[in-house]
Amino acid sequence: MQIKQLAAASLLAVSTFAATAAAVPPGGDLGPLTAAPELYFSFTTDFSPTVFSNSYTFSITGLSDVIGSVAAINNSVTFSDILINGISVGPLTANNNGFGFSAAGLDVGSYTLTVKGSALPGFSGYIGSIYAQPVPEPESIALMLAGLGVVGAVAARRRKAQ
Repeated sequence: MQIKQLAAASLLAVSTFAATAAAVPPGGDLGPLTAAPELYFSFTTDFSPTVFSNSYTFSITGLSDVIGSVAAINNSVTFSDILINGISVGPLTANNNGFGFSAAGLDVGSYTLTVKGSALPGFSGYIGSIYAQPVPEPESIALMLAGLGVVGAVAARRRKAQ
């Protein structure tokens, strides 16, 4: 029985490490953003309070809204601002696990996400996620509205026939 528990604990530890292995440290590249969240993080063991400004790069492959979140580990970090290409995406919106942010209508290109704040002495850090949600093109919206118009016309015609 203990061997099964040990094996299960080992599997859980390995899977947890594998899941966090893809998280990007400060200065890293998150790659092209998709609908799947990309993780970023920062940890420190400074024994004095520190002020930080950590940057992460990412790219967008089509017109998109960018949505993200950031949360302190052990309530050890206070966030002062989140920026994309030097422009604040604040104010930060408090959620159950930390703070959320968003930037609407980012065009194709490369961007820099900057997380600013201060950390308490000792072990402190944060983890965050960011993803892109494609913005529908005007042609897609027009096609959808045309389809709704056709469905409405067919429904009206059937009502008249009855």
